[in-house]
Amino acid sequence: MIPLPLIEKGKSVKIQKISGGRGFSLRLMDMGIKEGDVVKIINNSQGSLLISLENIRLVLGRDAAFRIFVKYAKE
Repeated sequence: MIPLPLIEKGKSVKIQKISGGRGFSLRLMDMGIKEGDVVKIINNSQGSLLISLENIRLVLGRDAAFRIFVKYAKE
């Protein structure tokens, strides 16, 4: 498993594990992000990550993104 910020722009990945406690997991679920979802990296610059989940674009802080572990999705 790879932390989300280490994935290159344009790649699709499947969320395998969300670490960081129940509060963090619930906050992500409120945003629509959960284990098993496939997300695409739209922008992975120095700061925040911009991801796409279905037809929704979401911004994650870098610290939060490092608590999301993924593997490459089959395209």
